[in-house]
Amino acid sequence: MKKLLFICLSVFVLPLQTLMADETAKVVVSIKPLHSLVSAVMEGVATPTLLVKKGSPHAYSLRPSEARALANADLVVWIGHEMESFLKNH
Repeated sequence: MKKLLFICLSVFVLPLQTLMADETAKVVVSIKPLHSLVSAVMEGVATPTLLVKKGSPHAYSLRPSEARALANADLVVWIGHEMESFLKNH
């Protein structure tokens, strides 16, 4: 489990650090646990946008403003299509 967590963090932390050098970097995060991790990494630089604020990500449906945020994002952090099926086509 620790190895998987390290791999997952490595996969998005390195690109995130590169994006953080650009003050206009837009980061979108799917669910609260990931948002907490990404917010900690981005602390003092920017605040990532959280998509699923309430309820289950399994049955979530994007609002138009959230679809725009995804389209304009420099980085999207999510678990995968099994968890957040609403992100499959974005």
